[in-house]
Amino acid sequence: LKDLTTTLDNMTHSQVPFVLHGGSGVPDNQIKAAISMGVAKVNVNTEAQLAFHQALRDFILTDQDLIGKNYDPRKLLAPGVTAIETSLAERLAVFGAASH
Repeated sequence: LKDLTTTLDNMTHSQVPFVLHGGSGVPDNQIKAAISMGVAKVNVNTEAQLAFHQALRDFILTDQDLIGKNYDPRKLLAPGVTAIETSLAERLAVFGAASH
């Protein structure tokens, strides 16, 4: 990847950013190595979807959706949204972009 980055930079006379499509499940050390070699964007949508799904599933399987007004979509989906936020915050920290 480093050689490809250098070659493209020389050909275009500018830095060419790379995207790691399918970054979900890639070990942190490999993500960090890819970033150090020019990857500028890491797609982790599957991780976010899995976090949302698990949180929503846990909420429903523990019957929390039957308490009070938790049938309200804003309340029903809130654990999933929070799980996505947590998952992405963790990934951004790994990517070195947590403060951006």
